[in-house]
Amino acid sequence: MNNNYLKLENNTQLLLDDYFLDDIWMLRRAPELPVKSFCNPVISSDPPYSPGNATVIYDKEEKIFKCWYIIFDSELYYSGQPGAYKTCYEVSADGIEWERPKLSILEYKGSKENNLVFNGSGIIYKDQYDSCLDKRYKMLYNGHRMGLCAAFSPDGINWNKYGGKDTELIRGYNDTTNGSFYDPRIKKYVRYGRPYAIAAEKEGKVLGIKPNWSHEIEFKKWEVFAKPPQNEVFPDYDDFVDYRETEDYIHRYLHQIPYVYGKTLRLFKGGNSGCNRRIIRSESEDYINWSLPELVIAPDELDPAKLYGMSVTIYEGMYIGLLQLYNSWGERRIPGSINEDETIDIQLTFSRDGKKWERLANRPVFIPRGYIGGHEGGMIFGTGIPLIEYGDELRFYYTANPECHNAICESHSSLNVARLPAGRLVSRAAGDEMGALITKPFLLEHDRVCLNIDSRKGIARVEITDIEGKPLGGFTAEESSMISENNMKAFVAWNGKPDVGALKGQIVRLRIYMQKSKLYSLQFV
Repeated sequence: MNNNYLKLENNTQLLLDDYFLDDIWMLRRAPELPVKSFCNPVISSDPPYSPGNATVIYDKEEKIFKCWYIIFDSELYYSGQPGAYKTCYEVSADGIEWERPKLSILEYKGSKENNLVFNGSGIIYKDQYDSCLDKRYKMLYNGHRMGLCAAFSPDGINWNKYGGKDTELIRGYNDTTNGSFYDPRIKKYVRYGRPYAIAAEKEGKVLGIKPNWSHEIEFKKWEVFAKPPQNEVFPDYDDFVDYRETEDYIHRYLHQIPYVYGKTLRLFKGGNSGCNRRIIRSESEDYINWSLPELVIAPDELDPAKLYGMSVTIYEGMYIGLLQLYNSWGERRIPGSINEDETIDIQLTFSRDGKKWERLANRPVFIPRGYIGGHEGGMIFGTGIPLIEYGDELRFYYTANPECHNAICESHSSLNVARLPAGRLVSRAAGDEMGALITKPFLLEHDRVCLNIDSRKGIARVEITDIEGKPLGGFTAEESSMISENNMKAFVAWNGKPDVGALKGQIVRLRIYMQKSKLYSLQFV
């Protein structure tokens, strides 16, 4: 038997990348944009209970949504006092209407009548693979020097710090999203985080940069950043986004991104270095001892200078990430800000091994920010688990801010949700002319083939071929059923019969012809 074939480890094959495909003709990858809920925000800003850096899960065992989010006490933070970040907990039956329980665990502002569960900031993970029930819930949180510490809980409410104190397991500066989860394929925990660039910095100090190299800037009082200019009543027209039904998809999301001019990479004297944020990955067998971080995504010529963070999960055999892009060169939104406009957008990323990541060539925004002044006008952040399967849909919970990053004021962040049909992240789309794709050779081990497809305005046909691409008798495109429907499980039939059991154990390919259709995934059942 020819060994040059795939043995599919996952019954569903997403078409985000070319792993399963050998060739395509007259097709393009087209992103799907999640539809935001009319109920947004689902957890509103109620300072200091304004949900930031959140984790949302759907607990299949308890059949309930759970949310942990960080609240930010600006008074403590800007006065240099400890305890500025705390973790809160809420639950929901449907993920839309949330209940804030009174847990009486931690005292805050003189009362325990609150939903606080932990002093600190971290991303939560419910571990179904650890036999120790006291460690069912896990968290990596920031210690006082921004190193990462671990905490464990049997229920996600009552937490115990590893070693009984802030034991620094991962040294260095580990700000923002530090998500972790277990990958059963490699039998290890993996984490993604955001360090400073080791090429430029050590122990928090910029190396080899003389003072006259940096861009001089006048530091002003922090209060200035949150105040509008005295003589400006209206924002610039460029601050608004026109959402026209047809035009915005082509011109806003599928436009060619310009090359990033080098001036945006300049350094600020006394401020953050310009090109200092990227995404790393490390692994652990016990959640305590972590491997040396490995750089997996750094800003390139189509990115802004900084990548703020990334939340990651595994879906249908692929790593799926929401990458936060830190835009900091507009000088429009916050007058006087040393870091300029400081907006944050989200892009979809994906990987087979969690190390080599891909994005769509045109880098579309995945969940767009709203209008300036609205509750989503400043920044969008994916939650610790970026994607949740719930029934026949995918939910994307995200936090949003009306303020931009460097607006020093009370946080007004909120929790929001958008959704897509299951499996529909990116499609292979055919236009007015017939397009086609052919898969790589693979071992057929199932009885039926179905498509996650939207061909209600067009047609699609499927044929099964041998390893050389020659159609097999009884399974040609002419004998295939014509698929003209919008269906997440459209079963393919040949001569009226969907059973392909006669070919089980053979090395085959699939060739799919499409016109005016979008194919999202193939499923073998």
